[in-house]
This record gives sequence, structure tokens and C-alpha cells, in this order.
Amino acid sequence: MSLTVSLDQIIPFSQARANLSDLIDKTPKKKLYIITRKNKPTVALVDIKFFEKILKNPIQIVIHQ
Repeated sequence: MSLTVSLDQIIPFSQARANLSDLIDKTPKKKLYIITRKNKPTVALVDIKFFEKILKNPIQIVIHQ
């Protein structure tokens, strides 16, 4: 199974910090956000239900540009 991540789901750390509450509200719909530092993926903000699902069945993440 794979998941396509769109560019609007890749967010710089400074933007994530400033909009964390909004990102948390949007995460169930988007499933995840990738947060970058110095243009490198650093962490992911993942919806808990989606996280539980991928723990059972690992997925491949594809970044759609």
C-alpha cells in the first residue's frame, strides 16, 4: 500500500509552529503532514487512526510534486 503526499502537506517548521492548532484540526482529513527543517523532512504529524492503521500494515509514502 502507498500514500501520495501532496506539496501542501509538506510544511516548514516555522509555519507548523505558527499554525499547529490548525494543522491538528486538518490532520484527520489529510492523514498526515511532513514537517521540514532546512528543507529536509524531519518529522510527521499523523492522524492517530491512520497511525494505528500503518502500524498494522506498513505503507510507502510517495511525494507528489
